[in-house]
Amino acid sequence: MTFVSLFLIMPIILLITFCFILLFFAIIIYLIIGYIFESIALTKISKDFGYKHTFTAFIPFYNKYILGNIAGNKLLGGLLGLINLYSFCQYVYCYFCCSVDDILYYILLFIGILIGFIIDIILTEKVFRKLTDKYIILTIFSVISFGILRPIFLFAIRNKKIIDDAL
Repeated sequence: MTFVSLFLIMPIILLITFCFILLFFAIIIYLIIGYIFESIALTKISKDFGYKHTFTAFIPFYNKYILGNIAGNKLLGGLLGLINLYSFCQYVYCYFCCSVDDILYYILLFIGILIGFIIDIILTEKVFRKLTDKYIILTIFSVISFGILRPIFLFAIRNKKIIDDAL
């Protein structure tokens, strides 16, 4: 490579690196905000359902058990919490210990995230069904947005009264 071609390529590489760093921080900020919205919503909804210790909705991974409890399926909620814990541990392992050649670990991470997403949507749909008659629309948009809108929808409907037909 000549000096001129290196001089032209370097700003592009820096721009791409900056975009990836910006994307990483945007994902982290979304995860924090989504976690807070979901925890506040689960606290209010579990209070309306008459559960004690509603503050436990702020405990990571355990809040998925609470989501399952509200949805009427404790087993699926507990399984979701364990799958999310597994996915988190797998991510940390891949980040610190894996190279690009360890594709199996990345595949297992993807499978864990995908199964967690599916179970999360199933449980959230049951909660939507108990709180609003527009549960189909909320579920469709949650799936289309890959779960990005799910905590926002939960937060938006947290003050709705329980629909008697869903119980």
